[in-house]
Amino acid sequence: MATQFDLFRISVVAKQRPSLFAKTEDKDAYIVRVFSEKWHFEHRKTKFYYVYISSSQGHIISKIGRERVIDYNTAPETGFEREQMPAWQASTLVIDPKDHQDGHKLAFEIIQQLGNALSIMKSMFKHINNAVDSSFDLEINPIVNPGTFFSFVEKSESPVSYLSITFTPPNGLWTAGSSAKEEVKQIVDNTGATKVKTTVSNPNGLDTTSKGLKEAVDYAESGSGSIRARTVNGTRYSSDVNQKSAIILGDSDDVQQNVIENPQQALGQN
Repeated sequence: MATQFDLFRISVVAKQRPSLFAKTEDKDAYIVRVFSEKWHFEHRKTKFYYVYISSSQGHIISKIGRERVIDYNTAPETGFEREQMPAWQASTLVIDPKDHQDGHKLAFEIIQQLGNALSIMKSMFKHINNAVDSSFDLEINPIVNPGTFFSFVEKSESPVSYLSITFTPPNGLWTAGSSAKEEVKQIVDNTGATKVKTTVSNPNGLDTTSKGLKEAVDYAESGSGSIRARTVNGTRYSSDVNQKSAIILGDSDDVQQNVIENPQQALGQN
């Protein structure tokens, strides 16, 4: 059997107006503090719970889950009557809190009955930003399989007429040297923006061959933003549905123990 983990990048963004009581700490320490606690938050009118499990090789192992009602049948003596009972469904999370070339990374075990991983993470991070008194906010974006946007461009029957890229301010080294990263950082430093959105359009088609566009797309696909596009004939592209994953082979009942022994595997860092 195989277990799939979808991969995300965590961006730590400095608040422009932190409270007077906000704790002073570096970005790595803040990620460790936040994800070493227990949380509950609402997602689509359902209460979810985040629970810290352990630390392994500098990585955080945790669970996120919710209560659900399951159907079952009683014993033959009662005619296999249909009954319902509460149960819990939970996914394993693996978090690399360190700032390095492939750090500030989160892996989410995919269990279809739990819900969409990106949507759940967006709700949890929104709750954390509202609940924690800190000088930082946390943003999360899916890491995209590299080259998927340009693969879409090559396979499309008509040119791209609309392209929108939303960047999260850089805080890691995974795209060091990228001019796109430096431009986003300069805008953030000058304006205090928490996100930077660039949109271009031409009803007759855009030139998608420039070096600058490739750097911008590569930067966003690394987990530092999201991409939306549309071609002249109306075909649409979203980076959110081209997410990068890691696969762990073995019994799904042993997922938690497997990631404790080798957290890098779930994060695709092997």
